Amino acid sequence: MKKWFVSFAVILGIVAAAVSFWQTREKVPVYLAVETPPAPALTPVEALAGFTLAPGFSVELVAAEPLVVDPVAMAWDESGRLFVVEMRGFMPDTEGTGEDKPIGRVVMLLDENGDGQMDRSEVFLDGLVLPRAVAVVNEGLLVVEPPNLWLCPDIQGKSRCENKRKVADYATDYERVSMEHLENGLMQGLDNWLYNAKSERRFRFFNGELQVEKTLARGQWGISQDNQGRLYYNTNSNFLTGDYFPGHSLNGVSAGLGEQISIDDEVFSIRVNTGVNRAYLDGVLRDDGRLKAPTAVSGLAVYRGGQFPSDYWQDIFVPEPAANAIVQLRAGLNEFSVKAEHVTYPDRHWGQREFFASTDERFRPVDLKVGPDGALYVIDMYRGIIQHKAFLTDELKAQIKARGLEKPLGQGRIWRITHTESPQLKAPNLALASVEQRIAALGHSTPWVRDTAQRLLGADANAVQPLKMLVADASNQLAVVHALWALEAQQVLDADTVVKAIERKQNIVTRQALRAGGRLLDIDQLLGLSAEDLGDTASALAWLNALTSHNQHMAVQHRLLQQLQAHGQDVFRREAVVRASAGVELAILEQLLSLALTQTAANQAALRDLVAGAYMSQRAAAAGQGTDKLIALLAQINAQREDKQWRQIAMLEGLKKAARSFDEPLMLDQAPALFTDKSLAGDDPLWLARIDARRAFTWEGDEMAGGKAPLTGEQVALLEKGKAFYSHCASCHGDKGQGVAGLAPELAGSQWVTGPVEWLTRIVLDGMQGEIEVNGKIWNGVMPGHRQFPGLDAETLTGLLIHLRRLGSNAADAPTIAQVSEILSLPARNSPWTAKSIREVPYASPLDKYLGKYKISFITFTFSIQDGQLVAAAPMYGDTVLKNIGEHRFMAEQGGEALEFRFEVDKQGNVDALYIVRGGAENRVEKVK
Repeated sequence: MKKWFVSFAVILGIVAAAVSFWQTREKVPVYLAVETPPAPALTPVEALAGFTLAPGFSVELVAAEPLVVDPVAMAWDESGRLFVVEMRGFMPDTEGTGEDKPIGRVVMLLDENGDGQMDRSEVFLDGLVLPRAVAVVNEGLLVVEPPNLWLCPDIQGKSRCENKRKVADYATDYERVSMEHLENGLMQGLDNWLYNAKSERRFRFFNGELQVEKTLARGQWGISQDNQGRLYYNTNSNFLTGDYFPGHSLNGVSAGLGEQISIDDEVFSIRVNTGVNRAYLDGVLRDDGRLKAPTAVSGLAVYRGGQFPSDYWQDIFVPEPAANAIVQLRAGLNEFSVKAEHVTYPDRHWGQREFFASTDERFRPVDLKVGPDGALYVIDMYRGIIQHKAFLTDELKAQIKARGLEKPLGQGRIWRITHTESPQLKAPNLALASVEQRIAALGHSTPWVRDTAQRLLGADANAVQPLKMLVADASNQLAVVHALWALEAQQVLDADTVVKAIERKQNIVTRQALRAGGRLLDIDQLLGLSAEDLGDTASALAWLNALTSHNQHMAVQHRLLQQLQAHGQDVFRREAVVRASAGVELAILEQLLSLALTQTAANQAALRDLVAGAYMSQRAAAAGQGTDKLIALLAQINAQREDKQWRQIAMLEGLKKAARSFDEPLMLDQAPALFTDKSLAGDDPLWLARIDARRAFTWEGDEMAGGKAPLTGEQVALLEKGKAFYSHCASCHGDKGQGVAGLAPELAGSQWVTGPVEWLTRIVLDGMQGEIEVNGKIWNGVMPGHRQFPGLDAETLTGLLIHLRRLGSNAADAPTIAQVSEILSLPARNSPWTAKSIREVPYASPLDKYLGKYKISFITFTFSIQDGQLVAAAPMYGDTVLKNIGEHRFMAEQGGEALEFRFEVDKQGNVDALYIVRGGAENRVEKVK
C-alpha cells in the first residue's frame, strides 16, 4: 500500500510555528533541551577521523577543496575523467544572498598517477547559475543550468567546453519553485533513455536530436536503477520508492509503480542533530537529540555489482545529509515485488548506527555513485547550511547564526568507500577499447563498465553483428541484456534476435528481450510463447505489453481473456491484461460476460477494470464514436440483473473509478435507463453504486448536473491568483489534483478538500501529518504548511482554496476573503494538524443556512449537518445524506425515487423555503419559523 511520503516537505518546507491556537506544548522541545556539540569546519584528515563505517569497509579521500567546491553531481566519461558539478552559489548565508550570481562550474578531475586520488582540477564549463546535473552521452556532456539543458559536444580529447548549445528546456519552474524541487538526475537507464527525478520527462538522443517523452513523475533528488532497469527514487523523508516494472503512465495502474518500498523510516546517526529544519516537531528527534525521522534524504545508489562482496549486490545505499549518515537497505531485487530491510550496526555509545556515519555536522552526503572501479563514491557538499532559504525556519536560522554554520564557504569533498577484504578493481579505458573489448565489457562485474560499454556500442554500426552473436551464444545473462539494448539503441534489433534471446529460457533475458523488441514479433510469434517462456510476472507483463498493438485480432483477444481468467487474482497481471486490451475492452468484456462467471473477488475486479479501461478508451476516441459505444455499455450494465447483480455493481464501480480522471462528465443526448430506474430503495447497494457511477455521465435535465456553482467576477479574479500559486502544490499533488504515486494523495475527490473551509485553510497554512484516508487509500506522512510563503496573502490563499475546491469533480462552495482572513490572523501551530486534531476545530459550515425544519402538509423535514455533510430526515423516510448537485441544490434517494431539494435563498443569504422536485412535479415547502 502506498503511503503518504513526507515529501510534500519536498516542495514547501514546514512552518516555523510559535504558538498553537488549538494546542500548546508544555514541555521544552528536544532541540532546546539537549546540548548540541560544536561543529567546526574540519580538514579532510580531521573529517576522516570522525567517520564510522560498517565492519569490513574503509573510506578514503578522492578530492577536496580547492580541487572541488560545493559538489552536487558527477559523471565519468569513457576515458575515466570525472566531471563534477559545483553549485558554488548555493546559500552563501541564511538569506541566500547572491544565489543568482553566475559562479557555478563543471570541473574535470584527473588522477594523473593512478593512485585513486585526484591530482588536478580543470574548469570545463563556468559562468553557471546554480547548475544541478551532469551526464555523459555519446554526443558529449549534458549539463543542467535551469532553465537550460546544455550540450557540450564531442568532449573526448577536450579540456574545455567552448561551444555549448541548448538542446532542451530543463527545470523551467526555477523562478517559482524552490531549487530543492526542480528536475535533476539525468541517469542513463538500461532502455537508453535518460531519466530524471522531480520530473515527468525522459530524454534520448537519436540521430543527433534530443527526443523528449512524458513519463511518470518520480522522486525528489537523485534516481537509480537495478540490473533489470527498474527505477528507484525517494523523497526527503522516505528512503526508497520504486517501480516494479517499466511504466510511463498511471492509467490502468493501481499497483507496482511509485511503490513506497521502505516504510516507517528511521535514521540512526552518531551525533546530536538539532540543526535540522523540523527539530520542533514531535517525533523528528530522539530524546537524546539525534535525528529520528529523515528530513533530507538525497541521491541513492543501487549497488549492482563491483568491488563489494556479492552479498552486497542487492543493496541500496541512501544518503541522509541532515543526519550526516548513509543508510544501507538490503533489497530483494530478484523478486518482482521489491522489499527492503534497513540494515544497521551495533554502536557502543548510541546503541545502533547506520552503514556510514559521521560525528561532523558539516559532512553532507548529497549523492552516491558506483564508480568505474566498483567502489561507492560519496559526494560531500561539506557545509553548514544545506536547507534552502524557501524552507529555512526561524528556529534553524537562529541555530545557524549562533553556532557559526554560515561560514566558511568554498569547501567540498568526494570520498570512496571500498571493502577491505576484496581486491581493488581497475576500470578499463573504454575510450581506447576495440569493439571486441567493449562487447566483453558488457559482462563486467562493475555496472559503470557495463552501462558505458552499452552506450558506446549503441552508436557503433560495426558492433551490430557481434552483438547479435553474443545474444545467441553468451553465457553471461547480464551481457546478453546489455547487448539487446545496445542493438535497440541503434534501432537494429530484429525479431530473429529477440526470438533467439527468448529461446535461451532465462527469465532475466526473456523479459528484456520482450521489453526491447516485443513490438517486432508478429502475432504467431507472440501467441506461440508458452507458460514456461512466461513463467515469471515481469516476463508476462512485458509479453502482454507487446500484445497491445495486435489486440484487434480475435486470437489475441481470446488469449487476453484466458489470461484474465487465469490470473485475475493477481493485480499486476490483471491490470496488464486490461492495458493490453486498450481500445478493445468492450469486445473482451462481452466475451467475459458470456461466460458462467461466479462471484469472486477476481471476477469482480476484472469486470471493474475492463469497464474503467473502456470508459477511458472511448472518451479518447473520435467525437461521437466513443459515446455510442458507451451508451451500449450502459445498456449492457443494466442487463446484469437478479443473480447477476454483482456484475452490475462491479461494472458501475469501474465507471466511478474512471470518472475521477475527468473534470467533466460525458454529455449524452438523453438519460440512460440505467440511471432513471425508480424501483430501488435508497439503501440498496445497487442504487448506491449507480449514484456513484452517474458522475461519469450527464444529460439535459440531469438533476445531478452542474455541481459547481458559478463564480462572481471577484471570485474569478481570486481564482486566477490561486491557480498561479497552485504551481507550488502541483509538483506533489499533480497539475489537476490527481495526486502523484508514492508522493502525495489526490486533491480531486478528497473530502479533506471539499469539507469545512475552516479545516482546509488550517491544513494549507500549518500542514498535516499522520494517517488519513483519501478515496479509499491510506496515506501516512507529513505535509508541511505554507504560511511562510510571502506571496500567500489573504487574497491568494482564498483563491487557492477556491481552486482546490473546484479541482476535477470537486464542487464545494467558494470561501470568502473574510473567512480566510480571520483564520490567517490566528497564531501558527507548532506542529502540523492530525486527522484527530483538525476534526476538533469547530466550523461555520456554508450548509448552516439550510439547517432547520421545513413543513409540507403533515410531513416535517429536518436538515442537520453530520461530518460536514447535509442530512435530511423525515418521518417514515428516515434520514439520508444529500449530495450537492448545484447552487443551493441537493439530491437524495427517497423511497426508490430521486428527490431534489432546491433551497430558496434571498439576497442576504437567508433561506425562507425550499422546493422538493419529484417526478417533474415541484412542491414548495415553508420553513418553520
